[in-house]
Amino acid sequence: MLMFLLLLFFLFNPSATPLTFNFPSFSNVTTNISLEGVADIDSNLIRLTTNPEETGNVAMASSSNSSTIGNIQNLMPIFYGENYEYWSVQMKTLFISQDLWDIVEDGYEEQEISKAGKETQEKQQTYKENKKKDAKALFLIQQGVSKNLFPRLLPATTSKQAWEILKIEFKGSEKVISIKLQSLWREFDNLLMKDTESIQVFFTKVSGIVNQIKCYGDTIPDKKIVEKTLRSLPPKYDHVAAAIEESKDLSTLSLHELIGSLEAHEKKNQQIHRTICGASFPVQGEFERERRQTKRRTIPEISKWEKQKFWA
Repeated sequence: MLMFLLLLFFLFNPSATPLTFNFPSFSNVTTNISLEGVADIDSNLIRLTTNPEETGNVAMASSSNSSTIGNIQNLMPIFYGENYEYWSVQMKTLFISQDLWDIVEDGYEEQEISKAGKETQEKQQTYKENKKKDAKALFLIQQGVSKNLFPRLLPATTSKQAWEILKIEFKGSEKVISIKLQSLWREFDNLLMKDTESIQVFFTKVSGIVNQIKCYGDTIPDKKIVEKTLRSLPPKYDHVAAAIEESKDLSTLSLHELIGSLEAHEKKNQQIHRTICGASFPVQGEFERERRQTKRRTIPEISKWEKQKFWA
């Protein structure tokens, strides 16, 4: 009935004056709906639209938020109880990209909400924004753990509490971290490259130990890593290590540059070795052919010599 009256109104009022109606919603809250109509009696065309500016802004904001959350969930690293150090680094990067790391690391100050004074209203607005950001960070942490680990986070009401629960359980307390660091430093000091190892394998081993030391909060300068790597090389790399130490400044040389130089030397030695082996030793087909020709040539000679010895 309402739509019928609305159509009649626009048919007899071609000026298309905007109308505003109040409809009761299901939640007993009055909703204002602004309708604009354009009527053309000759073409019998009637077009009704809601307020385009408000509707467009709400739709764009809703679409942007849903797409952002969907993209984050698709890229979310999942923690299953192992390799906490790597998972925590990935989550920290995610929090920084969403401007949430300060809330996770430091938390926010709880306060009572009141309505007195302009300064108090500003604090209330800041508190609401921090609470919303904290809820988003807590949601990301909850999504980043497996179903088996999720019950551990149930007591946490803030993102900082949830982060600390996982940190203490899987990374350890300060005392446990100190013990782990001592073990890692001992492993770093005892590093030695085997003669059968490649540069890439040894580099992976060094990087793994160094990254774990950094994840547990300790620092290690690049110069110390480079010097230790050069000292850990086998004797066949002594001349290369000496040339690098004389030609380059170790205080500015990165580990990646050092590994690149060592890999280039390793590949060059491998090419020389292939060239020497290819020139010194025939391939399997040529060796087999030579062996057969020698066998056919020596058997008759041996038989003749054996006959002469027998009849002598």
